[in-house]
Formats: sequence, C-alpha cells, structure tokens
Amino acid sequence: MNGKWNTIIDPYDVGYFDYRRVPYDAAAKPAGGFFLDRRQQDKSELIEYNFETTKPHPHRAGDWNSQNDRLLYYEGTIWYRRRFDAPKSALGNRLFVYFGAANYEADVYLNGRKLGKHVGGFTPFAYEITRLAKEKDNRWSCGSTTSGRPEGVPTVHT
Repeated sequence: MNGKWNTIIDPYDVGYFDYRRVPYDAAAKPAGGFFLDRRQQDKSELIEYNFETTKPHPHRAGDWNSQNDRLLYYEGTIWYRRRFDAPKSALGNRLFVYFGAANYEADVYLNGRKLGKHVGGFTPFAYEITRLAKEKDNRWSCGSTTSGRPEGVPTVHT
C-alpha cells in the first residue's frame, strides 16, 4: 500500500476514544471513530472529520516526523486512510496486508473492521484480509501514534 494516504492529525485521540475515554472499537457496532471513514449523507449530519479534504501524504519507509517539517516535534496520533480496489483475480486467493513497520503503535482497520493492534516501533507485521476485501471501494484506516497512549507509557520505579 505504498503511495499517497489521506491523513488527519489527532492530538487529542478523538478519532479513537469517545468522551468517556472508551475506545470506539470496543463496541460491537461502533458509532464513532475515524476508522469508520464516514461520509456525510445529508447536510444535517455532522461529521467532524473528512479524509477527502486532507492533503495526501506520501507514505515512505520511516517516521512521519522526518517526512513533514510541521510534524518534526509532534507526538501523538495520526490517522491514515487510503481507498483501493482489489483485482478481481486476487479475490479467489488468500489476501494479506504487510506493514514494514509502524512508529510506535498502530490500530489497523479495513472497511471499518479492526484487523488488529501492533505495538513496537519499526517492526514488521501482517494481517489476513481475505474475508474483508471487496472488489471495489475498500478503505484502509490506521491510527498510528509515536508515543503510545497514556496506559502504555513506560515508567521508572525507584
């Protein structure tokens, strides 16, 4: 999935947690979260994010801090989203997505369904997507954070 991804900078994790700090993806039928990649159906529907209006970010190996000057000192979450079509010939086979690395923690979704969470900076990981991939209009979403969420920050005990 090399190439350009739409991104949303999410310093307060509003794309991952609801107002009670419960992860949206913990619900059986999530009502919110950037990973749903919701689109406004009519003018009365309020959606506070829009991947379509963001400038595509070229994804290359490495961390975003070194690839975008305005993110040089940013520590927090960035949401990536990319749309793709699966070749019809591939749909009869087992399909996997391979990530060369993530910096530091990544929650990965396909078509609004969570594939998994990977913790560990700059280590590769993969997920099987055979049952979730569609021929047209697939949507990858990935929330990636450099610093880990508060419950995952290492502490020093003296």
